[in-house]
Amino acid sequence: MGNSVIKIAVAKKGFGAYIHQVLDFEIKRIEICGRMLVPATPVKVDLKYCYDGDAINADGEISVSFYESCARCNKEFVMPFSYSFSEKFYSENYKGDEFPHDFAIEDEESFIYSGETLDLYDFVYTTIVLNVPLHSLCNEDCTSLAQNEQEQCEEEAAPNSLKAKLTEALRKQN
Repeated sequence: MGNSVIKIAVAKKGFGAYIHQVLDFEIKRIEICGRMLVPATPVKVDLKYCYDGDAINADGEISVSFYESCARCNKEFVMPFSYSFSEKFYSENYKGDEFPHDFAIEDEESFIYSGETLDLYDFVYTTIVLNVPLHSLCNEDCTSLAQNEQEQCEEEAAPNSLKAKLTEALRKQN
């Protein structure tokens, strides 16, 4: 589903003019220090980009939702994630002002491209990994597993709860 590639040939021809594009694509899962994030929605990248003679300048927002478990009560929920970015993507042939540009030494954090397309998959994946919260809460007021279990017990003890109805049905069978 979708595509993470933008065609930068159009941006190079329209030197300095911004192009707006929305990308939707899937990331299967993201592992961060043993924590597995599984997307609940496709990744959406809403961006505008232009060519300035040296690089592709891209500004935009990455948004996706993940299936997650609350760090306090362990309740499963869907966690929204969004991140606004501003990034420069250099061509592998970029020479800089006077000297050849050595990306291996000077710009280890730069994302480079070759040819007439730019694949944003690695950039988006890395951006998510670096910016997703280390712990997720189902809501800001979440207290703990004990609170969640108490609420669940109170719900189950209610006369119209599923547990109460099933218990009554079992009693009637005996």
